[in-house]
Amino acid sequence: MNNNRPTQNKGNAPKRVAPTHEQSRNVAANTPRRTEADGRPIRRIRPSSAQSTQRVPQAPQQRPIRNRSDRNTNDVEALASRRRYLAEKKSARRAGVIAFFTVFLSLCLITCIILSLLVNDGKESTAKDFMVMMIEGSPDVEIPMSEAYQNEMLYIDFSAVAKLCGFSAVGDANGITYAFTSSSGIDQYIKFEYNSNAVTVNDHNITMSGIAFIKDNSLRVPFSFLEANIRGLNTEVDEKERTVTITREKMTGSRPDDPKYEEVVLLLQPEAPVTSPFEGEDDVPDPMDVEFISDLSAYEQYMNPADRDAYLVLINKENPVDQDYAPDDLEFVTQKYCVYTGDYQARMRHVAAMAMTAMLTEAENYGINDVKITLAYRNYWTQNWLYTGYIDEEMAKGLSREQAEAIVKTYSAPPGCSEHQSGLCADMHNVYFQTDKELEDFEYTEAYKWLKDNCWKFGFVVRFPKGKEDITGFQFECWHYRFVGRYHAYQMHTSGLCLEEYLQQLANAD
Repeated sequence: MNNNRPTQNKGNAPKRVAPTHEQSRNVAANTPRRTEADGRPIRRIRPSSAQSTQRVPQAPQQRPIRNRSDRNTNDVEALASRRRYLAEKKSARRAGVIAFFTVFLSLCLITCIILSLLVNDGKESTAKDFMVMMIEGSPDVEIPMSEAYQNEMLYIDFSAVAKLCGFSAVGDANGITYAFTSSSGIDQYIKFEYNSNAVTVNDHNITMSGIAFIKDNSLRVPFSFLEANIRGLNTEVDEKERTVTITREKMTGSRPDDPKYEEVVLLLQPEAPVTSPFEGEDDVPDPMDVEFISDLSAYEQYMNPADRDAYLVLINKENPVDQDYAPDDLEFVTQKYCVYTGDYQARMRHVAAMAMTAMLTEAENYGINDVKITLAYRNYWTQNWLYTGYIDEEMAKGLSREQAEAIVKTYSAPPGCSEHQSGLCADMHNVYFQTDKELEDFEYTEAYKWLKDNCWKFGFVVRFPKGKEDITGFQFECWHYRFVGRYHAYQMHTSGLCLEEYLQQLANAD
């Protein structure tokens, strides 16, 4: 497309044609030059393009001149206004922070008050719902108020009181008799009938204010009977704290490390020599009349062996055995009562193994079927391997060998000093434990409570009882049971003595 448009000729005006270069030269040559007065030609000055386009400057508009004092006044006012704004903003922010913390602290205070009320309510509820029986020589027991009080009468655990006083006991399906011999050599006794308020004290028939009954394998009798018939005990009932405290009365000059007790006396003394419930026998029946819900007649000879002193062997840190010591009558315990790993099954001496089978059979019939034997006999070399391994573990914590060994000795015996080498003991507990903490918590299970209260019937004792750590040299082990035979087990059970104390008592008697 051609963008060069032809020039339009308007009307009849002649067409203007630009002169050629030659024509322009001719015109210049024929035109006379203008000169100055002195004959010099007049120079024509062409303005430059910048000059030709320069505009004539105009005078600037005059701004009104402001008074400097007015300007300063306005600046001060603006600054003061700005400061007031910032101060108000800061004050508002501070007030908001104060309000926030006030609300926060108020909520915290309210929460603390509510928690305090809940805790106090819990304490009041605990105090209201339980009576704590604190009988010397026995663990403290919380008894629900509905059981502690029967017909508005306070009841106590007389079995624990009899243990504290050193009474011997024999019972049947109808009742139980507690007996002892006074310092003057007079046999004395108390005979209770189950679910009856009739009681006989040294041939005196009396009537209690309430009935005697069995609860949790313990005899419960009215507290008033204890106060009215037995002297030599200190009794205290704190209704506010909901506690009952019963202790032996100590003699004047008695020391804590060597206590001396006043004699326990029955206020109703016999008018004539009484017939001891254990007539014709030593202090405690042998064998004692023990009833089971299982048929254990085939095991009686093992639970209560004829040679009752044959199983009192003492093995501890002061009485070690050599590396070659091993009983010659070891046998496997019934497999169903053991944790069997395929390469280890618990072994015990024949008599102890049979008595253990009887005990776990009875426990199973009581509904306790989650307790099994995890360890019984262990030889010298296995004990040595365990003991040195424990020391290495303690030393890995940064202890010296002496420090590590001192700690290990509280829970593991040196080789030759372990009861497991005797073949008369076993570790048994809930097979579902996974940690040391769960193993120790076996103490709080119904299974342990049953074993602790009944193991003596089968000839066993808790070998390392609570509160005897300084004597046995070991921590309390609720899982460790030692066979000594029923006669000695009962004596230790009722007296609260550990094996070391009991053997020392026998030695002193001889």
